[in-house]
Amino acid sequence: MSGLESLPSSSQERPTPPPTLWFLPPLDSSFSSPKKLKLPSQFILASDQTVLPTWPPGRGSGVFKSDRDPVVVPKSYILLEAFLRLYARDSGKRIGAFAMPMIGYMEEYIDDDGLLDAKQLPEPLKTSYKELRQGRKPVRQWTRELKEALGILEDSEDDHSR
Repeated sequence: MSGLESLPSSSQERPTPPPTLWFLPPLDSSFSSPKKLKLPSQFILASDQTVLPTWPPGRGSGVFKSDRDPVVVPKSYILLEAFLRLYARDSGKRIGAFAMPMIGYMEEYIDDDGLLDAKQLPEPLKTSYKELRQGRKPVRQWTRELKEALGILEDSEDDHSR
């Protein structure tokens, strides 16, 4: 098996949406042999020492030591964009509890260590993330404004009971 055939599919019984980053280009053959082809600009190899840090004591494993079996990862601002969009889409739902701690992790460990270029986030996410970092608004207000900026309608009461 090669290429996209080796990617796992989502179960019909899955209680949550499949893990799709809908704002990224579709996965294509460049992911089956990323060392040979140019990856889409949103992704890097986990062994890319020009972008990823070396091992920081007490802070994870850093850049992968070998690219023998390449691992493709999103760039840090893409990962933050994903968490912001997932939070906006799913806040108030059971599945939505995941994204906010991941945004906090990105802020505390990735951004504070200088490994995130938040200026690369598209608007309105760039402004929303800056406001969240400043901490001047209650999270509920920030969430409402993020959803409005992204054109996401508030859920009905029925959606919250799932």
